[in-house]
Amino acid sequence: MDYNPLHDSLGFMISQTYRKVASFTMLHFKPYGVTTEQWVVLLTLARHAGITQTRLADLTKKDKTTITRILDSLQRKALAERRQDAGDRRAIRVFATDEGKRLANELADVERHAMDLLFDSYTEEEKEHLKSALLAVQQCVDAQT
Repeated sequence: MDYNPLHDSLGFMISQTYRKVASFTMLHFKPYGVTTEQWVVLLTLARHAGITQTRLADLTKKDKTTITRILDSLQRKALAERRQDAGDRRAIRVFATDEGKRLANELADVERHAMDLLFDSYTEEEKEHLKSALLAVQQCVDAQT
């Protein structure tokens, strides 16, 4: 049997699945005016107040240019703010506003609901197995790069 990457490649299947799940989640986020990409950054800020943009990029696995773009958008929406570090005037610290924290937590519930809808037919054991398999793939990629 011939290898057909469109049907046989695990990498392609993971990529396609990511796109579909992200698109499905975005449908649930749309009424809130925040993308899933913005939410990940906002949630990270809500849980790590006052971090630098470099640390934020590391935690969210995004490049610095993407982080700058997302932060600019979140600032325009009054969900995040940049502040000069009191101890080092060259350093900028990033924070979620009170509204940003509230929205980040609300969207965590929205995301959970969306995932519950997608994985309703899975047992807890099957979900844990899937998580373990996906984490193993991530670790393998990390070890290779």
